[in-house]
Amino acid sequence: MSLFGLFTYVFAFLLALSMHEFAHGAVSYRLGDPTPAYAGRLTLNPLAHLDLMGSLAFLISIQAGLGFGWAKPVPVDPRYYRNYKKGLVLVGLAGPLANFTLAFVFSLLLKVLINNPFWVQFLLINILVNISLGVFNLVPIPPLDGSKVLYGLLPYRYTYRWYKFEQYGPLILLLLVFSGVIGQIVRPMIVLLQRLFLL
Repeated sequence: MSLFGLFTYVFAFLLALSMHEFAHGAVSYRLGDPTPAYAGRLTLNPLAHLDLMGSLAFLISIQAGLGFGWAKPVPVDPRYYRNYKKGLVLVGLAGPLANFTLAFVFSLLLKVLINNPFWVQFLLINILVNISLGVFNLVPIPPLDGSKVLYGLLPYRYTYRWYKFEQYGPLILLLLVFSGVIGQIVRPMIVLLQRLFLL
């Protein structure tokens, strides 16, 4: 990978990560929860969101052409939501949707700058990273966003079992990431969305 390519991947990851976490915090805040603001997470500053293991996973996965990772979870308090479960779903979806929106914006710019190789590479990498981060975080394994969405959609009689499963989620996730299994799971959806955005 060229130095420019590596720089662009890092830039894209920091931008995608910051927008992702800001979106979580902003939606929770709009639902009446002041916790993200008190924690200093209503910001686009990537230093407020970086997670060591999530950043390491990103650097490793770049080599496989995926580029996924995660940040420190934004602290939220669903007790402030008028509808607890609906709030969980909205906040959980906010991050991935922010990434897909960024990917869409970059794809529109790509159509304008299609004759400039420098910007084409820059935009393609940003599209890949945002799609990858969005798809990866929708995997329903704690602490990823997909697990929050699933928890919010589950009938109340199943939520206790899911709560017990959450304590093992991070370990399972790390095993899937570093074994390469997670890549096999998310790659088809990443490729599909790339094709749709680049039509």
